[in-house]
Amino acid sequence: MRAEEEILCMDDGSPSKWTLSVDGSSNVNGSGLGLVLTTPEGDVIQRAIRCEFKCTNNEAKYKALIVGLSLAKEIGAKRLEVKSDSQLVVNQLQGTYQARDSKMMAYLNLVKELKSQFEEFSITQIPRVENSHADALANLGSALQCSSQSSIPLLFLQWPPTRRSNHQTSRWKKQWILS
Repeated sequence: MRAEEEILCMDDGSPSKWTLSVDGSSNVNGSGLGLVLTTPEGDVIQRAIRCEFKCTNNEAKYKALIVGLSLAKEIGAKRLEVKSDSQLVVNQLQGTYQARDSKMMAYLNLVKELKSQFEEFSITQIPRVENSHADALANLGSALQCSSQSSIPLLFLQWPPTRRSNHQTSRWKKQWILS
């Protein structure tokens, strides 16, 4: 059973909040979105998404928020705390900044519509360094050029291969290839 399916089966009687960290990235290689959705129990759903269309950095940050809100709602979150390092997005949602561009107004209106579907919603601007997980996922999405959906395993090296004996290095290489 996938993590999303397990979460759908859980009783959401908990008054605790879910947390959604979002970021967007746009560069010469493309655009990507990073989402980190954390349940009240601490389970994490993370996504690196590649956009198959060009957009500005601010548009990518809005798109990440829109996709993240949609995912949180689909999974059953009722109380949501959003964290973003985007000064523009956070301040436009809080009413401190005005959206003057028609695209930004459209994104802002869509987010307002989505946020109204939650019993409780808050958004906070956090320093970029505190959003490094979502940032890394957004950068991954914008950097990789794949023609279809893919799953990339994240492997951890506990020590440099040069510290191992030949037998251990050979076994490690076989495990790497078979993974």
